[in-house]
This record gives sequence, structure tokens and C-alpha cells, in this order.
Amino acid sequence: MVSLRQPLTRSDRAGQALSITAPFPAAFDGGFGFSKLELPKHAITTPALITPIHQQLHDLPRSQNGGCVSYISGPRADLCRSRWLTGFPAYQYRPKEHFRVTDHPDGKIKYGLQLLLGCLATLPYQPSWDLQLVTSIQDAQTMGGRLAEALAGQHTVAFADSPPSTVTIRVSRVFEESYGVIAANGGRLAATRQMVVLDLGFGTTIVSLFGEGGRLMQRQVRDSGVEKLLSAIAEHPETRRTLKRVGDIVLIREAIEQQTFIYGTTGWSFHNLYIQELSPWVESVLAPALSLAAPWIASANAVIAIGGGSQLPVIETVLQQKGIHTLKNGARAHVQGLLLLAKATLDQVSGGQ
Repeated sequence: MVSLRQPLTRSDRAGQALSITAPFPAAFDGGFGFSKLELPKHAITTPALITPIHQQLHDLPRSQNGGCVSYISGPRADLCRSRWLTGFPAYQYRPKEHFRVTDHPDGKIKYGLQLLLGCLATLPYQPSWDLQLVTSIQDAQTMGGRLAEALAGQHTVAFADSPPSTVTIRVSRVFEESYGVIAANGGRLAATRQMVVLDLGFGTTIVSLFGEGGRLMQRQVRDSGVEKLLSAIAEHPETRRTLKRVGDIVLIREAIEQQTFIYGTTGWSFHNLYIQELSPWVESVLAPALSLAAPWIASANAVIAIGGGSQLPVIETVLQQKGIHTLKNGARAHVQGLLLLAKATLDQVSGGQ
């Protein structure tokens, strides 16, 4: 799984700034748990947390796990002259009062631009960014247009204490979630008649059936995911007895991802609670997803599990025992595929000029 304080990267963010003079492909997966931005030379992952800033900070944070953004001008009138923190800095500033994407029914739309800009804030300064963006949402048919409208445009912003930057976002396409894994596995799909994809996310579990050529044939979405497991551990009587309060989901999630199961810096291990709460989670979240997929699995050429839930300790083994293939990059497989689609779109646009 993706570590909260050690985001994946394929570049030296402290190195020389890139010279961006033309549109370049970008993919954004604004998940309930993490915001993932994939660029040709950068892979950014930050917690999907946001905190508005209404007062002067002592120092403006610079972090690889989130950023500080000031929105100066642009099409988002609701954001003009506002500032916010994203990712781990948002949690540090307001451990109990930050906003999560799951806090709002339209959280992926409401907070999408803020979190995308927060990802850019982790990179070396650029006076301008021109993104040919491909993104996704759990119901692109009904929500894709609104998400594209919320993201698109020419936004003038400042990251931390850097000079203003102009961020131009052109949304090429909004896909259904999980579709990126099809693009990333195009070679395998050439001879594949049917593929089932289980996307075990933070706030949702999505079961998708893809037919020949990667065509989405059917999809089922359940509003339950890894967050339910984390909440069960946070609210467990042993947690409350040990900490004298309900546990912090952010710290629990980080400990599971690092597979230490140590709560923050307290030295307390909740490994036994994780094992204890795993069975109810399997029964209430994973088992129903497998039941939804069962009619398709019998005739599927491939069954793949992606998302952070597919990489949970023990769960990864359980899935493999059931003949479900898990990917080493399961948490990023979708956004990496979206970047391939963004590159293809940009090539088409460039070729037509």
C-alpha cells in the first residue's frame, strides 16, 4: 500500500525544475483515501485531506505529502482569495478539524481541484503548467461533466511562498473508475474475452465487468471500503481503553500501510485488533463484492483486484488463494493507466494540428 509519509515518486523533486512550455499529459485519481497525480516524470500521492486557512501561518509548509495553495484568480469564483492545506500538512494543522473527501456526497467534485493543486504544490516551482488531463469518477456518466467543469480552466495560484503560477487544465476525458487498469494491461486484453476488476478502495468497492477490447459491460458500486475496517479499529473498546479516546484513522491507516501496526509514536501495537476486525470486514465488504462478481468470474479470462484494499496484509493472500490476481502496483494501477490514455489523447491532438 502507499505510505502516508513516503509518497511514490519517480523523480528527484528537489532537483531542477522542468521546462514546461507546451501541454503535457497528466492523470488524476481523486480517491476517497488518497489523491494521486501521475505525470510523465512524477508520481505524486497525498492523503485526500484538506484544511482551509483563515489566519496567518508561522511558516508556509513545503512537503512531499501535500501542500499549501493560494487561489489568486480563475474560473472557480468560490475559491478566489482563499488558501488551504492538503495532504499530511492539512492533518498536522488540524488533526481533528480537517475535511475528508468522504465528508461530502460530492466530495470528489467539491474538493477535486484543491487536491489536484495540492499535488502540484509538492513539485519544484514552475511559472506555468499546462495539463492535458484524464481523470475518473465512480459514475462518470452522471458526474463526469461536473467534475470536468470543476477542474478545467486557467487557474492562477501560489504554492507556499513561491511566486504565482498559472495552471491550465484541459480535461480530455473523465473515465469510470477502474478503467485505467484496462489501459495499463492493453497487451493482455488483446485476446481477452472477459475481465473482472475488483477495486477495493477507501470509501467504495467497485466490481466491473469488461468485455472484448476493454469495453465496460457492467458495474456495481458499494459504498463501503477500507475506511470501515479503520473505523472499527478506531472505535474498538481496547483502542478507547488504551488511548482514552477514539483512535485516529489517519494514524491507524499509516501503521497498516507500513505494516508496523504501531499507533503513531505511542509504542502501542493494534495488530491483534487488526486481525480481530479483519473477519467482520471480509464478511461485510469483501464477501458481498465477491458475490456480485461470482456470475462473471466463471467465464472470465482474468480476475484482477486493485486499490489499496487489495494490498492489505492478509487480504492480498486471501485474494490470491481465490484465484484473484493482485498487482504489485495495485494502489496506482488505475492512475498509471489513465496517464497512458492522456498520452494517447495528446498524441491525437498534436497529430491533428
